[in-house]
Amino acid sequence: MLNWLKSLFASPPRAAKLLDLEAHLAAPDGGSLHGDAEFEAWDDGRWEFEAELDHPGGAPAGPLEVFVDGVLIGELTTRGSESELKLRAEGL
Repeated sequence: MLNWLKSLFASPPRAAKLLDLEAHLAAPDGGSLHGDAEFEAWDDGRWEFEAELDHPGGAPAGPLEVFVDGVLIGELTTRGSESELKLRAEGL
């Protein structure tokens, strides 16, 4: 009976993190934008990409686009003096 009770509270093993990359970001034209990006991947197929930018002096005039290896992957949502983009894949 004790084993049966243990099975009720048992949880599946947590996925192991395979990759954790971080990068500091800067405006290509030398402007005041700066921020960070992080990519994480787990052995169960999940991954997450997050980019955050600070733009002192207010929001930029146009959308902030994120490119990886020359490919547009999304636009950052602007909130005041910060912008954020989160992409993730789960349950693959």
